[in-house]
Amino acid sequence: MKHVNYVMYAITGNKIFNHPDRDTVIIDDDRIYDVTNVSQLPPNMEVKTFDNAYILPGFWDTHVHVVTTGVMMVYPNLKPATCIDDVLSILSMNLHHEPLIAYGLAPHRLREKRYPTTSELDTVSRTQSIIVIREDLHSCVMNTAARRRLGITSAAEVLRGEEFEPIWYKIQSCMGDDIIAQAIKLTCNYAINHGVTTICGLFSNLREYKIYDKLKDDLPIDVIPYVQTRDVESIVKLGLPRIGGCILVDGSISSHTAAMDTPYHDSDTCGILYFTDDELLQFVRKAAETGLQVAMHAIGERAIRQLLDTYKRVPQHRHRIEHAECITDEQIEQVARHSIVLSMQPAFEGVFHNLYVERLGYSKAMNMNPFRKVFDRNIKVGFGSDSPVTTIDPLFGIKCATHHPNPELSISYDEAILGFTEHPAYACFMETEYGKLAPGYIADITVVDMGMNKILAVIKRGQIVLKQEQPA
Repeated sequence: MKHVNYVMYAITGNKIFNHPDRDTVIIDDDRIYDVTNVSQLPPNMEVKTFDNAYILPGFWDTHVHVVTTGVMMVYPNLKPATCIDDVLSILSMNLHHEPLIAYGLAPHRLREKRYPTTSELDTVSRTQSIIVIREDLHSCVMNTAARRRLGITSAAEVLRGEEFEPIWYKIQSCMGDDIIAQAIKLTCNYAINHGVTTICGLFSNLREYKIYDKLKDDLPIDVIPYVQTRDVESIVKLGLPRIGGCILVDGSISSHTAAMDTPYHDSDTCGILYFTDDELLQFVRKAAETGLQVAMHAIGERAIRQLLDTYKRVPQHRHRIEHAECITDEQIEQVARHSIVLSMQPAFEGVFHNLYVERLGYSKAMNMNPFRKVFDRNIKVGFGSDSPVTTIDPLFGIKCATHHPNPELSISYDEAILGFTEHPAYACFMETEYGKLAPGYIADITVVDMGMNKILAVIKRGQIVLKQEQPA
């Protein structure tokens, strides 16, 4: 975002994170000047007072699909649907889009417990392309017109796993540059309104990244770009220090494509690995030897093991594992030993726990996302949403991390806050300027109520960009 000069001022509240004996932060230009007490301020300093307020470093979200999140504010969202007829009705009301791309399908929440069929989608339109994407972004269905447009030859109606991944990129290419630009802006504005000052922004391809690059100075937050490509040369040429974000080592639990050691509780499959060992090593080694940080998606323990075995064989640049939901105790030890960064999504436990029990069985589901074990090994774990899979909302994420379905895996509020502030900054090599309330750090600040239920204000680089009205 563009820098603007600001005067020195102070904000004061009831409590400041990691400063139990202080109540005031002095802001000078775009930096924090000091953390002190209001009683110590000079009499002429402007003070902005927040009642019932807890002052925190600006929240981060370490895993946001930037364009897809914003596109869901442009195209129809199927999350409210409770049956197939609801899905078809929502689609029928949105035929002004071409192609019509609908997100948020949750078959397990529909009365019929299934995807709509191609023939059902054809009743909405036989000439206009209709593409319906599951909420986890790992499978889709489409009507005959869309299958023809995208050159789909598979006989399967539900496209998932290795069939879905190349289709996903074709779907993205159907969107105009104006839609992508609008989506990026919508995502950033949504983040600000939920207390987020910085996101790790995942871009599906170089085209999306280049559109973002033209907009970045006018966005209200910092976006740390992760481009989901295996084209190492292009990333190096752009001067970016990282690659990936959600390059898939395996799929998702809800689509039965996350790679497990044993079959799913409700299926005889063990999921899918998207790389051979040699393919994965060649890509990661090439990226790491050019100095790039690598971030890759791995959910099942089999995929996590494959990725860990690869990371251990290449130069280390704080490589990331995205999600790591089914990480084992042995794998946690390896992550700690090799200083690998985890990017996890606490909201998954709040939103998908019942589905995990259905897919994996009670015992395994109760031991997923082991936040307590990860923090006990002093692993740097950055929290996020995987938006639009769950919404950008750190306050909800903090509640989920502190109230795990298995109480033994819950962490404290202070630890959860670190997961949304200091740890993400470390994950992006920005820990000397971001993620803390300390002199010299960028003045990114989120003010919440003492019960941690509501965002009261957001300060980005010293400028108040959001302030909720407080009762008189």
